[in-house]
Amino acid sequence: MREKLNQLIAEMLEKGIHYEDAQREFERRFITGALARSRGNLSHAAKSLGLHRNTLSRKVAQYLIKPTPLGWCPPPFENTEICLLRTTARQLPLSDKLSPT
Repeated sequence: MREKLNQLIAEMLEKGIHYEDAQREFERRFITGALARSRGNLSHAAKSLGLHRNTLSRKVAQYLIKPTPLGWCPPPFENTEICLLRTTARQLPLSDKLSPT
């Protein structure tokens, strides 16, 4: 994991990606992954991230992250263990796939 991270950092520096852009993208993807893993449950995602639920709600709004229905995973998680767990979950009717409040 450490070697992959070092390679990614080197590549980003080589391409001239600024720190703020990298930080913003990492945070957005980290939050998206936690939401996918928690099947869109904001409280569970917040707990797994070590954030208060209100803080996570603010960040979801800030990054324009859309809630995901069961059975669908956002890139880059579509072929990962996180999504394989989600796709085996009980499928709900569209009316039950509303975002958590």
